[in-house]
Amino acid sequence: MNVDELRELVEISLATYNVTPHVAHGDLSPMQALDQFAADPDHIIKTLSKNRRSQLTWLNVEETRKIRGGLRQQRRPYIHLEGVDYNNEVLRGAPSMVGQILTLVYDPTEDARKIAAYTKNGRELGLLKAKGQWAIAPHTFDLRREIMALRTVKEIFYQEHDDPVQVYITHLNEKALHQKSARGRLVTAQNLSKNTQPKKGVTIKRAEKKAPSQKMSEPKKQTGIQKVRTYSKRKARNI
Repeated sequence: MNVDELRELVEISLATYNVTPHVAHGDLSPMQALDQFAADPDHIIKTLSKNRRSQLTWLNVEETRKIRGGLRQQRRPYIHLEGVDYNNEVLRGAPSMVGQILTLVYDPTEDARKIAAYTKNGRELGLLKAKGQWAIAPHTFDLRREIMALRTVKEIFYQEHDDPVQVYITHLNEKALHQKSARGRLVTAQNLSKNTQPKKGVTIKRAEKKAPSQKMSEPKKQTGIQKVRTYSKRKARNI
């Protein structure tokens, strides 16, 4: 059993548990108990504000990168991380910073198109944004590494203006028909694209243009997450 098969098995187990009635919940399933709790106006559900949620740091990773660019390269300042160039208006307007070291902070489970940057003395430069084709669709650094690795071994191919994530999803859609291990990776990539808003300034039309027939073909087969839902519904009906 590989990691993707284990992940899919865990998803099925969790989905089954969440639709199974339990004595501790008054013969309600966890999902039913949660719905009942949320529907009661006397219950106050505590939530973090959007700003506070963005400040959670226990999963954050810190790396340092030298600022590149300048007159010699005839380029505005930028940093290079995981095969992609990043900058923002502040960095582009600070040629005197070329050669300095920045501390980059990011959550590896979140969208890799934006990362926080700090100078050596702790001054915040704001969010640096990915450039080029990797700014089109949401993705994590792990997903980017996997896509780049597949391109290196020539399993997939994309040109300068293509969306690598959409090329990857199309590739997995084909493999998922015959390889179970591809289904988990396909679900992960699709969920990330659905749950993360596109980068500001990049239109959805550009991403959709690369695979116009994909949406028409999706209903013909079930993805991994659809199978989880189908399995859970059948389990609930048999209880």
